[in-house]
Amino acid sequence: MAIPAGRICPRFVTAFFLFWWVTSLTSMARQSPSASSSNVTLLVTGKNNTVVISAAFPSLTVQPCLICMTSSKENCTSRLQIDANKSIYFRFNCTDPQNYYKIEIQKFVDCMSYTNYSRTVNFEPSNLPQLNRTFIWRLKAATRIGLDFTFNAMLKQLAPNETCPGNVPYNIRSLNSKTVNIGTFCTGGSVSRVRIQGGAELTMEVPHYIALDTPGFSVTSGMSIRRLCIIEVVLAPNTPVSLFSPNYPLGFPDDDFMAWNFSVPPKYSADVLFINTTLPNCEKKEERVEYTIPELNVLTDVRKLTDIQPTDIYGNFNMSLRNCELSEQDPGALNLHFQAVIKRRWEGGHTIDLKNTAGINVTIEQRSGNSNRPTAPCPICKGPTECVPQISLESGFTYNISFECSDMSSLRATAEHKIVCTDLQSCHVKNLSLYQGIKKLNLPLPLDEVTWKLTAPEECSVELTSRHLKLHQHTKEKPCSNTRYYMRSFIDELQLKPSFGIFCPNGSIEKIQVKKNATVVLNTLEIVSSDVFAHHDLSVSFVRHLQEEYIFVVSPKSESVTYLLTPSGELGMPLLVSASWSVLVPPEQVALLKFIGRASVTCQFQHVSLIIKEQTPDSYEIHRREDEPLPDSLKLYNNFWVNISNCRPENGTLDLKLLLQVTKRSGDKTLIIALAAVAAFLILLAAVITICCIKKRKKTADAPPVGIYNAGISTAPPTRAGQFPKGRKDNESHIYAVIDDAMVYGHLLKTADSPIPEVDVYRPFDGKMGDVPPTPPLPLFRKGIQADNVEEDCNIPLKDNDLYTFTQHKKTGPQGNGETISPLLGTAKANC
Repeated sequence: MAIPAGRICPRFVTAFFLFWWVTSLTSMARQSPSASSSNVTLLVTGKNNTVVISAAFPSLTVQPCLICMTSSKENCTSRLQIDANKSIYFRFNCTDPQNYYKIEIQKFVDCMSYTNYSRTVNFEPSNLPQLNRTFIWRLKAATRIGLDFTFNAMLKQLAPNETCPGNVPYNIRSLNSKTVNIGTFCTGGSVSRVRIQGGAELTMEVPHYIALDTPGFSVTSGMSIRRLCIIEVVLAPNTPVSLFSPNYPLGFPDDDFMAWNFSVPPKYSADVLFINTTLPNCEKKEERVEYTIPELNVLTDVRKLTDIQPTDIYGNFNMSLRNCELSEQDPGALNLHFQAVIKRRWEGGHTIDLKNTAGINVTIEQRSGNSNRPTAPCPICKGPTECVPQISLESGFTYNISFECSDMSSLRATAEHKIVCTDLQSCHVKNLSLYQGIKKLNLPLPLDEVTWKLTAPEECSVELTSRHLKLHQHTKEKPCSNTRYYMRSFIDELQLKPSFGIFCPNGSIEKIQVKKNATVVLNTLEIVSSDVFAHHDLSVSFVRHLQEEYIFVVSPKSESVTYLLTPSGELGMPLLVSASWSVLVPPEQVALLKFIGRASVTCQFQHVSLIIKEQTPDSYEIHRREDEPLPDSLKLYNNFWVNISNCRPENGTLDLKLLLQVTKRSGDKTLIIALAAVAAFLILLAAVITICCIKKRKKTADAPPVGIYNAGISTAPPTRAGQFPKGRKDNESHIYAVIDDAMVYGHLLKTADSPIPEVDVYRPFDGKMGDVPPTPPLPLFRKGIQADNVEEDCNIPLKDNDLYTFTQHKKTGPQGNGETISPLLGTAKANC
């Protein structure tokens, strides 16, 4: 059957369109594999946008991850650029492309034909992979047009090579005849707007792990600003602003100028402080800084960069920087780094009276701040106009000062108290509290540090006492927390280690005696007020001259552990210096003494000497040198001395640590049982003896008397055997006549002229008694001091000193528990 021609054409057309539709779907499926692969991205650039994806480390010869464009045939590369109004499917052949690639989005904005362009900037395009992103907005504008970049958050200008704490920096450039770097900014500052004449470029970097909805700024075009740029700054209390000139530190553009506009809040005034400046070599004109009050709209002040800049600027003000025409041969560079701060207008002042505080000086100065976060200065004013960053207040005067800031936390106050005694007849320093004068200070801010300089007469030494709190020595095992005493003493002018220890309250050291003058520095980790000194009890006395350089009196508590260091601690004990510790062991307690470390020193002159001796008459000394091992742990039941003397070392340092542990006495059970058995035996023996004596006495009392007179007995003396007419049995020669003594001499005992003598009466010994002090090592490095005269002079006002130094006495021979102990030194005359 023949088909009409009119019917063939519609059917052919329908079949053709059906074939074309199936072929298009197949092609789209090949070009769009997103249905089967979830890591494929479709990126549409849009208008005036260019996207470039490149390797983060292009120097690698083999890239561990590639960008693959999906099409009929997959093509992989390490760089992908997508021009404006283009779209493409691509994927990465790795799971962590953010570690290997970065993406840059360039946005071109034409402002040539706009005089009032205003737009809030958004991120375009929207479907971007999670890589480290760099957004660049290039705005093209005529030189007569000004562009304003207004930011949602206040910005801080960053120094060169300074990182942004928020990790999202903004960089602004001027794109006129020359490209000028206006600066790099970060959130968290005082800059609110940046205005640029002509074209500009703003770059924003966003890490892959930060998600932002908007760039956070808007762009507006307007009238010409007639200068390179204007940076608007809003000053706030306690927030110093650090700013840099454009192109810092490469140099400000030739024959150009810019401005900073500052907003100052009411009741505040502003100061401008130049931190760093470099000057150019000018061919014409001169570089300068101009200050203008916007309300007056007139130039109020012009200064050179080398001049002192104005302070106490009330209200808003503008500061302009002008450059000269530079020399072509040697142009140099104009750079400026400065700070702008504000302060409250202070009304009134503080009166500080130092008339009745002899020897006390006070210093108030600016606290040193961190370079990354400058501290706002707080000028100190002696009057309405004389303001300085630091002031010293001397004893004997009254001061009226004020502070040109609302927050004085940027200030640091220190006090120095000199206690000097040159003549014992005119000054008597005995248990003088170190805080007596400091507590009288009425300062408007707390003290950070207090220094006491203690100068004793030449014939006396310095004694520091803390009877109630006691002192604890700072060690690694038990460090001091807040309050610390840094104690120094220059034993000799040539000594290189003047510090002999760091101490703090609540310890076991009652007294510290220093041979010569001492310096005590109270330093706190926290700012303290004068009231804190009421809880300290450190006092000073000038006592008789010492032979040792240092003497420490240690009174540990029961069940306590105390660490003691040799003078200067880890720095090493000063050469030819002797130090002693008098340890008072509580009753019914035992002290366990251990040495931590060793005397790792080789002596050039003399020897290191270690002596341990209990403070009892029959005690023996334990003596060691640097070439001998230190004694093991010792149990000491009585008060004892520890003396350590250093030599002149050839190499190494003497650094010892003493561990002192006090516990209750726990005797030996076997010894206790034996003593108990002996005591029981003695009691039983005494009881038996008592019973026998009682029985014997009773038996003697019951016996008949034997002293009876017999008139028939001859009282003639016995003769020889041949002369006796009777034998022994027959005569009565063996019977004796006994007469009681009381009957014979009783009449003599009753006479009044013969008193009965006293028997069994105790008479106390009232002769001379005393204890021989322990034997120390002979002083290794002594100067000629008349000890007898010193003792006589120092005892005039200071006779109550209860410490004594080591003296020398003659040893009678070895003593102890069986060991043969040789005397360390010979005899010497007692010193103090």
